[in-house]
Amino acid sequence: MASTKRRVAVKASARMYGGQPPVRAFERACIRLETGRTLGIVGESGCGKSTLARLLVGLEAPTSGTIAIAGVMLGSRRSPPPLELARLVQLVFQDPYSSLNPRLSVEQALTEVLKVHRLVGRGGCRGRALELLEMVALPERFAARYPHELFGGQAQRAAFARAVAVQSKVIGLDEPASALAVSVRAEIMYLVVGLQAVLGLSYVFVSQDLAMVMHISDQIVVMYLGRVVEQGPCLPVLDQSLPPYTRALASAVPVADTAMTGGLQDSAASSRSTASASVLAPGCPYQPRCSLAEEICSNEHPALQYLRPEHAAACQVAARQAGVTPEP
Repeated sequence: MASTKRRVAVKASARMYGGQPPVRAFERACIRLETGRTLGIVGESGCGKSTLARLLVGLEAPTSGTIAIAGVMLGSRRSPPPLELARLVQLVFQDPYSSLNPRLSVEQALTEVLKVHRLVGRGGCRGRALELLEMVALPERFAARYPHELFGGQAQRAAFARAVAVQSKVIGLDEPASALAVSVRAEIMYLVVGLQAVLGLSYVFVSQDLAMVMHISDQIVVMYLGRVVEQGPCLPVLDQSLPPYTRALASAVPVADTAMTGGLQDSAASSRSTASASVLAPGCPYQPRCSLAEEICSNEHPALQYLRPEHAAACQVAARQAGVTPEP
């Protein structure tokens, strides 16, 4: 823990076994999240974003490496018990209906959390539950409703209320608005920003929506096939990206200019993953799809190194262009 800022350091490796050979869903990465800030995790489907979020809350156990939250080590023999881990970090899932108990009303779901963690006295559960609902902009009448009686945005607000009920300072957001109607997404993201300002929360925001990530994130991590290929402040990474893969992702963001439609379609098509996380070549994993690939790219895997202040990338070509000696 630093003297002026608390930090959350994540360094983990996870494997997901679905046959032979094993798929390395997340490996060789060191990620740091500062207190009260938002870290955006972006990349294609299957790159390891959700695995990282599940590692944080203990739903997946790392096969190697360490996870530390505010100085507390996870995934080791000295890991805190499940209740203490839940007080450290919470996860808001993409689909609120799959994470809320269909047999419990909203009030019952909240009071259950308060009782299990002994956060309030026996007679104060209902009052605290109503405070949590007010915090997420749900009127008192929603306390008696069950998940199937809620619209998508209302159910997601209830999920947020449950996540902040344990007074956790780190919350993982796994595509929290992607399953909602477009008209509701902005409301949920305003809620996310508002809760952070009031409670001083730190977010790990997993999303494929680069525009949304740019809107709320302070730092951004770009992943490809389980590895971090670029990380740094949000705007420099997306506006002045170094590796070709990040540029392909950024160019695929929809824009209002219809004259650019053809170019965007080409960029989006070129960004479709054809590689497999279970069978990787010895060199850069993006090399088969990269238009800037050189001979070194097929022989040596690039190391993640700082090419600009606070801006790191794993790309031999980008390193040479930045005047930095590439590290294997």
